[in-house]
Amino acid sequence: MRLTCLLCLLGLAFADAASAEVRLEPGALIDLGWVSSETGRLYNQHTQGDSQFDPYRMRLFLDAEVAPGLTVFTQAILHEGLMPLVLDGAYARWTPWSDLDLHVQAGKIPWPIGTFGPRTYSDRNRLIGSPLMYQHHTSLAWDAVAVDVDHLVSAAGTGQTGLDYGGGHSYGMVVVDDRWWDFGIAAIGSSHGVEFSLGATQSTPGWPEPNPDDTPGNGYLGRIGLVPIPELRVGVSGAYGPWMPTWSAWALPPGGSLRDYIEAMVMADVALSHDRFEVLAEGYHKSFETLRTGTLRMQGGYLEASAMMPAGWWLAARGEVMRFDDVTPSVGPARPWDDDLDRIEIGAGYRVTKDARLKMAWQRNRLRPASAGTRNEDLIALSMSIRLR
Repeated sequence: MRLTCLLCLLGLAFADAASAEVRLEPGALIDLGWVSSETGRLYNQHTQGDSQFDPYRMRLFLDAEVAPGLTVFTQAILHEGLMPLVLDGAYARWTPWSDLDLHVQAGKIPWPIGTFGPRTYSDRNRLIGSPLMYQHHTSLAWDAVAVDVDHLVSAAGTGQTGLDYGGGHSYGMVVVDDRWWDFGIAAIGSSHGVEFSLGATQSTPGWPEPNPDDTPGNGYLGRIGLVPIPELRVGVSGAYGPWMPTWSAWALPPGGSLRDYIEAMVMADVALSHDRFEVLAEGYHKSFETLRTGTLRMQGGYLEASAMMPAGWWLAARGEVMRFDDVTPSVGPARPWDDDLDRIEIGAGYRVTKDARLKMAWQRNRLRPASAGTRNEDLIALSMSIRLR
């Protein structure tokens, strides 16, 4: 069933709002920066070609309250990447009861899983970069099929900087693509210390399909969280759905169906705060069922800590790992299906005004190829974020 049909849920609300006065709220978030290493920047690049370490990037917002309880949100990003102007989000949020924290949103929606979403905006992120699980591209391609394990491992370590299965360069799959929201519908809210979200999208978090859908079937995803005390927040998220595009059907075994090849993931998150200190963590286990290389599994996560200092300063650090399960090529011992990766980022920031922030950071990407020793890609960066309301 096409998710477009689910938008009928909001149709009556829009009909009631047709004669209401519309209130527009434009805004922008400007990021300016300098980075010491172009190679290091490439390891932070998103699917659309931009990164938090670009010289400039601008988010444009236009929200519209079309009726009490019904708001439309749109945002786009202007940058110098592969697609200079990208529509990031375009969705409607309906709040049926004003006294309940319950909302239905539909369109090109934020992912209803995990907890990094609010920190995708630079003025909410204590550091500059994004966690690996929301940005790094593996060597599993979405637009091509690895014909065997040898073919897959020959591309290990190239998903972020130039994946090529023989048909041209592309990006690989992501754990959750933070910079590419999908078309779908979700219910979100909270009640008595319980947070919840449940939704369906056209595809899966590893490679969204907000355009005309080439994936047979929908992705289903959600999160449930507990807030037992104001200082503690814990949650579990999950996602499940077919991910192979229709043009991969040539590689199906006799009688097979692309709906049988599932991308599945479970995530856990925790946030702990006390006074001026905050600790955040997320972890995941993810699997991709593939046509020719079996079920590929990976896991990882991050731990982030920050401390607010006097006079508007803060310090922050994030450490993370990404690990891939072993596969067995035709020659040689078993090895990870992609190259393992570590990342650490340490930074400081200063709130210049209510809407302007300066940040500086050092980041190390430690690459762990199976066939050689480790290699480090370091960068130093400065950035400034300015929100225009």
